[in-house]
Formats: sequence, structure tokens, C-alpha cells
Amino acid sequence: MAIGGEARPRGLARQVKANRAFRAYIELMDAADWLRGEMSDQLATFDITMMQFRVMEALFRGGPQYQQLLSERFDCSKQNIGAVLKGLVKAGVVRSDRCRLPSMPREKVAREAWKRAGVRWHGRWIFLLTLTPKGKRFIARVIAKHKKVVKAWMRVLDSREQQTLGRLCRRLRQGDVVKFVKDIRMMDEEWFYG
Repeated sequence: MAIGGEARPRGLARQVKANRAFRAYIELMDAADWLRGEMSDQLATFDITMMQFRVMEALFRGGPQYQQLLSERFDCSKQNIGAVLKGLVKAGVVRSDRCRLPSMPREKVAREAWKRAGVRWHGRWIFLLTLTPKGKRFIARVIAKHKKVVKAWMRVLDSREQQTLGRLCRRLRQGDVVKFVKDIRMMDEEWFYG
């Protein structure tokens, strides 16, 4: 095909798509960084960090949970989540109970989660985390305020755009990494062999 009377360079369409994808990625990261900064500022009024909020919110919505599974869920090291929990326990909003794992859970999903978290089974000590009554009152207050702030931020999008954004974010998180790596290798080979 010709562009302005000239022959279109080979691979131009692929470059345009790659540039469009990269620009979209940069826009997404900029928006996420801005939202994260705004959220951190808002949470600072309650004297908690983003990670403390995430841990308490997970315990509030999901009930008692094991430290190893929270570490996996938030994709952070056991030491990092341990430091966060130490502060929450010291503040009296989270209780950490040391207990033994009696046996592997029967539910396949739970077994898989434990395997991914690298938990060994027989006689292993683990920590079960629970919100204290003080913690439940505190996080309920934070979540109520936080919802109002998020709603104000999201007003720039109408309800349909908000649904689309949520759907697109879920699709990104569920992306096929294997296919992605194969596509990148093919693009690299085509570039190299030209």
C-alpha cells in the first residue's frame, strides 16, 4: 500500500500498533501513579499506609486470613507483610494468633494457594490474622470515607465508562503471558532477520 504516493515500509503497521500499546501503557501507569498518590495522601489523614489499608480491608471483607496467603495476594515478601503486620498488631487493630496447620485443606483452590505460597504441611506453625473490634471500627470508618473520595475521583467517567474500565483492567490482569512472550520473540526474530 502507498502512503502519500510512497511504498509503505515493511512492518510499519506493527510499529504503529506497538507505539499505540506503549502509549496506552504509559497513560495507564500515569493514571495509576496519580491515583496511588492521591489515595496515599487521603490515607495519611488516618495515619495509615497503603499496605496497612490493603491488609485491613482484606481482613474486613474476607474475615481471618493466614499471613502467607496475604503475602501472596499482595505479591510482597513475607518480611514486608510481617513488618506491616507488626505495626498493626502494635496499634491494637489486628490480632496475630500462632497456630499449627493440622492437615492440607480439602478444597482444591485452598490447596493450590497454599502450594503457591510455599507452605509445608505437617506440624508447621502459621499465623492467623484477625481484626480486633477496635480494628473493625477503624477500618469501617476509613472505608466509608475512602469510598466517598474514590466516587469523587471517578466522576470524570460516566457509569458505562467505569464498567468498561473495570472490564479492561480485569482483562489485563488475566492476560496470557505465554502468548505474550511468544509474540515478543517472534517480533524480535523478525526484526533480527528482517
